[in-house]
Amino acid sequence: MTGDHHPSSRPEPRIRSWRENAEAEQHLTNSVGAPQRYTEARTPPGPIPVIARLHWETDGPELRDTVALAWTTTHVCVRVLDHRWRTTAAWIPASDVTRRAHLVTRGRHEWTGEPLERIWVLDDDPGGGQTP
Repeated sequence: MTGDHHPSSRPEPRIRSWRENAEAEQHLTNSVGAPQRYTEARTPPGPIPVIARLHWETDGPELRDTVALAWTTTHVCVRVLDHRWRTTAAWIPASDVTRRAHLVTRGRHEWTGEPLERIWVLDDDPGGGQTP
């Protein structure tokens, strides 16, 4: 039979373990548990570009360009893709997060007036989200 492989003849996939980087893992001292109720970023326009202040227990404070995935009035869930952190996001105080983009609406529907497209434009983008 062409294309069939015996399971033992396939190379073993490399399975990453949460404990693989245990010696590098650190706690974020400004993180808290997820709240019971929060607002999620919807698509479109999607997660909000932000600068987050992460307080690593060993390495200290770090400013990071990332995105806000959800929020409450007091805390924001930001994406944290770092070998020192076990998950892909962390809830941190809103005071440690600064928005780095603004929402732009492009075009309106001819009859309803509803926005045709809503995108996040970085605050330092001189073109205002326009493509060249």
